[in-house]
Amino acid sequence: MHVGIVGAGAAGAAAAYTVDAVMPAAEITVLEKSGGVCGRAAARRRGPITYEYGTNYLKDDDERVAELVTEELPTEGLVDIAEPIYVFDAEGTVSKGRGGDARRWTYRDGITQLAKRLFDGTDATVHRNTRVTELIRTDGWRVETADGRERGPFDALVLTPPAPQSATLLEAADWAAPLREELATAAAEVPFRTIWLRDHD
Repeated sequence: MHVGIVGAGAAGAAAAYTVDAVMPAAEITVLEKSGGVCGRAAARRRGPITYEYGTNYLKDDDERVAELVTEELPTEGLVDIAEPIYVFDAEGTVSKGRGGDARRWTYRDGITQLAKRLFDGTDATVHRNTRVTELIRTDGWRVETADGRERGPFDALVLTPPAPQSATLLEAADWAAPLREELATAAAEVPFRTIWLRDHD
């Protein structure tokens, strides 16, 4: 069984981790357009300081999250955030974030550790700087990448990019029109909010 995963964000890493746990013999290939992993959870370091400029932390709204980060994955550098968290909105107004009873976690080396640790727990092969541009359905699933290469065949293909990007890939595909259109429509209808604030004036 060869499983292809498009995207090495948190969803792609979680998919690889789950497939590896359920089907240890499966070959898993992950194709990621950027040079890093964890997608919208992004961190940069400057000296001793870590800047989170995407998703900042994860919460234990689901007991499986707590079990994953505190029992299954390595806990070295895991931080339970106890102090108030401050946020800013599109106008730049800083305010205290929403409270609640949920615990919040991050890592001293950045939230991207989540995806790195998930991938480290698998035998998946992650190809970075590999942008998927086309989905091909022939003998199994194949993809074409921006460098003109064809990858596959895969017995199963999982799309984990943000919904608008997945919808674009599905809309441009040339296989099984009714199913493809249903999937593209479903992806296009998923609510999505960019993490980048742009000045449109």
